[in-house]
This record gives sequence, C-alpha cells and structure tokens, in this order.
Amino acid sequence: MASIAISAGTAIQILGLISLNRSFALVAAKREIKTAWMYRIVRHPIYASYCLTYAGYVLSNTTLNNVIIYILATGLLCARIFREEQHLAIDPLYREYMQAVRYRLVPYIF
Repeated sequence: MASIAISAGTAIQILGLISLNRSFALVAAKREIKTAWMYRIVRHPIYASYCLTYAGYVLSNTTLNNVIIYILATGLLCARIFREEQHLAIDPLYREYMQAVRYRLVPYIF
C-alpha cells in the first residue's frame, strides 16, 4: 500500500508540473491561471501529491515521530493553501476558477 501511495503521489506531482508548464514558482504571484489537466480536478494537485507521497512514506516507516511530523506538515500545508488562496482570490478570475473547481486537494472531499 505504501509503494502505491508513493508511486501515485509521484505521478500526480509530475502531471501537476506538466500542467503548470512554465508557471511554477515557490511564491504565490499573479500569473496566468492554469485550468487544464490536473487543475480541472483540484486546485492544488502538487500539494495533494506531497500529502500522498508523505503518507506512503509514513506507512512504510511508521513511527510516532513520523506520524506527528506528517500531521504537522499537512497542517502547515493546509495553512499555506488557505493563505495562498486568500491572496489569489483578490483576482476575480481566480474567484471564478475557485467556483468552477470546488476542491483544493482531494476531489469530492477537500
């Protein structure tokens, strides 16, 4: 199960980066809104891939410390998502995109 999660997370990350093309950056900024490929399903597929890959790691290396770190890292990632979206939602086009693509990380859940 762990290797499946890691493989799926890696595949989602690659597809997410391909979907972004040249719009990838570490800091949120006003760029062209990508709505193709993975970005039609969830608003943050690369972040979703991180969560899935980390979960696979924790499944294969289960310790209390790893579980705590995973929970902390996921919580901080969610905080980053909310903060990014707050910044990006200033743009009416991004607000439209948020209405069109309802889920942040996991379709039909979050």
